[in-house]
Amino acid sequence: MAPRQTLNLLGEICPMTWVRTKLALEEMDSGEVLEVWLDEGEPSTSVPQSASAQGFSHLSSAPGPEGGVAVRLRKEKA
Repeated sequence: MAPRQTLNLLGEICPMTWVRTKLALEEMDSGEVLEVWLDEGEPSTSVPQSASAQGFSHLSSAPGPEGGVAVRLRKEKA
């Protein structure tokens, strides 16, 4: 499924990576996918963990087109 939105957070630090990701997800409709580009390491592991803990689905993590990791998250039904 193609992402509705892509959020480039390369170079951002935690916890702002999660804050900006969560705000974007909250603006989306149920079932829509958000792709977030994150630096490798803590951001690329903590954002999917935080998303899952908040009820969003972590669909995938793969090498990003501009470096880092491209994480795909889906907003589930409220």
